[in-house]
Order: sequence, then C-alpha cells, then structure tokens
Amino acid sequence: MKPLTKIPAFTLTEILVGLALSTVVVGLAYTVMGLMGRNVIAIQDNYSDHTQTDLLEQQLAVDFSRFHQISYDPIEQVLKMKTPIDSIAYTFSEQHILRQTDTVLSQKTEPSFFWQGTEVVSGKVDGLKLTFGEEKKQSFLFLYQEIDATHDMITHGN
Repeated sequence: MKPLTKIPAFTLTEILVGLALSTVVVGLAYTVMGLMGRNVIAIQDNYSDHTQTDLLEQQLAVDFSRFHQISYDPIEQVLKMKTPIDSIAYTFSEQHILRQTDTVLSQKTEPSFFWQGTEVVSGKVDGLKLTFGEEKKQSFLFLYQEIDATHDMITHGN
C-alpha cells in the first residue's frame, strides 16, 4: 500500500482571508468608480453650460456689431435687431432664450437693457447685460454696441 501524500493546497482559513481581502478590494473599486462616474457627469454638465453661454455670447456679439437698430419690447419680451436688409429677434423667457426659433440658452436668465449708459425698460438699446445661473454660481454677460456715424446719420439725418 502506498503511503498517503499530501496534496499542496490552501487551508480553509487562508481561503477565507483571501475572500475577505478580495471583497474589500472590489468594494473599494466599486465605490471609486461610482465617485468617478458622478464627477464625469458633473464635468459634462458644467462644460455643456459653459459651451452654451460661450456660443450665445459669440452670436450676440456678431449680431450687435451687424445690426444698427436694436430695440426691446417688454410686453413681448423681444429684442429686435434690424438693418434695411435683414432683421433678427431674440425672445427672452425665464427658462430660455430663443433666437428666431432656435433655443440658444436653456437656463434661467435676467436681462437688463441699456441706452447710452442708462438702464432702460423699453425702446432703443445699445447695451445688454444677461445674468444667468443659480444664485450661488451666478455669472453675467455684458455686450454693447458702439454708436457710430452711420447710426447718428440714420437717427438725426444729415
């Protein structure tokens, strides 16, 4: 008869310790992955908000320099920009801003309008201040149009 030989293996205690350690490692990895996922979502939301406001700023800057007659109608909440050839309208509501029929900003905004350095409620406009964002992270955008000789000739004649 052959003598019994031991097969090299782990004891029950060693297996339980290994199982406990691997459970802790997997739990930590799952927690870290959850934190990273939430951070990535927050970064995406922040980037999306900044991209929207940057695009709005660029479009408004182009329109302010392109159109000579700018006026605001508080009843319709519409900023109208005109030239003899073309016109564009920005509609303001509490939750979004529309440029013609396109939504250019989807957040709460508070517009303020200016004419020659004085805040106005309606009529001619040469400056615009948009305040947007939550109260804690509130930011603003200020755009203005320089009154040039063309504008003076149109309003006052030769």
